[in-house]
Order: sequence, then C-alpha cells, then structure tokens
Amino acid sequence: MLFSLTLMLFALACHNGDKVEGDDTGTVDTQDTGETGDTGETGDSGWIRPEECDSLPELPLEYSTLRGFSGAEDFAFGADGGLVSVDFNGNLTSVLQDGTKTVIAPRLGETAGTAYLPNGNLIVADAARGTLVRVAPNGGSEVLFSGLSYPNGVAISAEGMIYVADQDTGIVWEVDGESGDGIQLATDLFAPNGVAIGQGGSLFIGSFGGGTVHTIPKVDGVFGTATEIGSVLDDSGLSCEAEGDYCITGGYSLGLCNAELSCIPVRDTQACEGKVLGDACSTELFGAPVESSCLGSELFCPFTPFSYTEVCVGKMDGANCSVEGQSGECYGTSQGVKACYVWGESGAKSCEGLSEGDSCEQADTHYPYIGSCVSAGGPRLECESPFGGEDGGLDGIIVDACDNVYVTEYIAGKIWRFEPGSTQADEVVKLPSSWIPNMHFGHDIGGWSSETLYIMDRDQGRVFGLNLGVGGRVPTIVPESQ
Repeated sequence: MLFSLTLMLFALACHNGDKVEGDDTGTVDTQDTGETGDTGETGDSGWIRPEECDSLPELPLEYSTLRGFSGAEDFAFGADGGLVSVDFNGNLTSVLQDGTKTVIAPRLGETAGTAYLPNGNLIVADAARGTLVRVAPNGGSEVLFSGLSYPNGVAISAEGMIYVADQDTGIVWEVDGESGDGIQLATDLFAPNGVAIGQGGSLFIGSFGGGTVHTIPKVDGVFGTATEIGSVLDDSGLSCEAEGDYCITGGYSLGLCNAELSCIPVRDTQACEGKVLGDACSTELFGAPVESSCLGSELFCPFTPFSYTEVCVGKMDGANCSVEGQSGECYGTSQGVKACYVWGESGAKSCEGLSEGDSCEQADTHYPYIGSCVSAGGPRLECESPFGGEDGGLDGIIVDACDNVYVTEYIAGKIWRFEPGSTQADEVVKLPSSWIPNMHFGHDIGGWSSETLYIMDRDQGRVFGLNLGVGGRVPTIVPESQ
C-alpha cells in the first residue's frame, strides 16, 4: 500500500466491565499502588514500585470496545463518570457508558488537548487559535494562555501546573493553571505531540509524524534538559552507504547520512540565517529548488513550498484547504510544519524510465522519501515508501504505575510500551483503527476502571479498553463534584 493511501486513512464486542463506585467529591483519584516488597524502589519523589509490576499480563493484550462516543482528539473523565470531550459539532459534552449525554459548553470548537485542573475547571487546547482555554463547570470559558502555534497534547499535575506541547514550534511549556504564567521547558523538539507526567514529575513527550519519545527529567523540583529515550519506529530507514547520502528516518523524515552512517533528519537552518519568522527562503529537495518560508522556533527553510503552508496558517488538522485549484486538508508534515495535503498528488519524480526494484525519489509535500519502484498494475510502476505504508507516527502518550511509557501509533493502530530504562519499545496491541490520538486511565467512577487504559478511536467514535493490571503513574485528576 502506498504511503499516500495510508495517510488518507489517517485523515479520514461490547465492554462488559463491572461498574466500580468511587468517591466523586475528591480532587484526585488515589489509586492503590501496592505494598512495598523486596522488588520495590523508592526514588526522590517517594515513589514505591508496586509488586504488580513483576507480574503484568503478557503481551500482546486483548482489548474491549465501548461504542457511542465522540471520536474526539482528546478526552477526560468527569466526576459524574462521564467521558468529557468535544464532539464533531464542536460541543463540549459528557457521555456516560449507558449513552446519557450532557452538553457542558456549546460551540467550543475542536480541541487537541483536554485535562482537568484539581479545582474542577477544564483546560482545553484550542489548536486553531493557539490558546489554552479554561472552562468552568457551568460552561463559561476564558483564555488562560495564548501565543501558541499549534498546542497538541496537555497534561496537568496534582498541583495544577499545565504542561502543553506546541507541535509547530517544537516547544514544551509549563503554564500555571491559576495565573496563566508560562515558561518554556524545552525547545527545538521534533513536532512534539502528547505530554505525560512520570516519576517525580518528569515529563514524557511524543512526536507527531515521528517515532521518537523524549523525557524532560525533574530532579529536586527542577526540570533538566530534554533527552530522547528511544524510537518506536525503525530508525535505520534506507541504509546509509556513504556520508552525505539522502536517507529516511523511522519517522518518515528525510535525512542525510552522517560520518557514522546514521540517518539524521535534515533541517536547512542556513537558508534562514539573518531572517525572521515568515521570511521567504529557498532550499532544495533531491536537487530541485523549493521556494518556502522560514518557520519553527529555530528558523529553518522547510521542504514544503510556501503556497502549501500559507493556506494552513491558524488552521487545525483536517481543515479544508486548496492549492492551485486542488482541494486538500491541513496536516503536519514530517518536518513539523502544517501544510495542505492534496490527496493523490504525485511527487516531482516517479519511476518513469526505471525498473521494478530500482530506488526512486518521492518529493511529497508532507513526507518526501526515498523508496523503491513497485508494480501498480500493468506496465506502470510507482514509488513506494520503504515502510510499505504500515508504520505511522506517534500521537498519545501516558505512563503507568510501573513507570512504563505507552505511546499510540496512528495509521498502524498500535500501542507501544517502553519499560523503564529501555530504548526499545514492545508492541502492546494492534487495534482496528488508523487514528488513535489519545489515551487515559479510568478513575473508578461510572465503570471506568483505574487499571484499564482507554484509547479514543477517531475513525468510528468508540473507545478501546486495555486491562494493564496497574493504574496510572500519576493519579487521574477528578474534578470536584459541583
């Protein structure tokens, strides 16, 4: 299957768990983390490793399915047991497992991050306007923080600090949930998307369209420098034979082979020296010139032409766009730039004049790659991605009580798990969905078990459940009952 077809998919059993009653008046769900045992570990944060971590279910896991939900980008669990999210009409709603639906705030718009503050207010990331919006229990709302480019992924600590990934600028922010004051914790990350809180308050961040996971360690209350913990996707891409050769990283990002013959993603910063954000610039892709504009927190000249990026400024994923009369939708590119993806558009080079199996170059506006010529029926050959259309990129991220890090891989529909200290991920499950953006542990209210990880399916508006045998690393914040 060609990559363009799989990206199109991206754009586009009942649960029988018993209901567990919980206290709907608390602000934090205090999950049982187990007794201290011989295998227990205590860090600076006072965290004790649960005994259950030594007997987790074998992978891959079975999953359950709950239907009748919004298919939202993100969601949270409310004090009444409802799954709170924005539906396809832009309304913020709460839906119980029995299907009962309540509208909290009409016409809020689509969001790319949803999480509760301890005081009962809800924080949503308005990707189109680049803001964090604070929504009161009565539905009233106000902008808490602005100036973001494309906020995608929100996590909130028990102390009420908000952590948000700004995908287009490569920045991770910490924002005070009361005052709205914000500081930058990390910059120049590759398309950061999804934030999770781990041991001692350390953060874990995924990468939209890529396979890497980063952590921002927190020691004695102070955040350190962001470092990569590993990659879900095969990072070899096309094998490097010589320094300076083009190659493809596991995240579909075009790169160049370095002296160690490793594939390093390419960002042309030299073309933007002495310029400011939005200035015109010129780079090249596979030897052909590309007229673009300087973007990113560390200004670089992307492979995507300016005409494809200008029509998506201020728009969210999936928004309609048009380039030279051709219709498409706005999505993030492999370089973390939002641009118009025109369905079925071919690259600048094809397999004309080449033989089956020959290497080919596809100058796609979103995911340029080096592939191989394959038969497309009859004598015609097409340039297929080296990944065969199976792998996607990372989206949602969360940490369990054992400090395992879980990430979702859209297109492929997979959940991956990094064990503590490991740079290699294990496949947890493959779900029947090409769009699984976010996941959260339940809170033992309304049937949402605290030992089950719930994953949103945007394809069909349903929720998958994985019984992990342990809960979340950081207890789920439950808003105060109003």
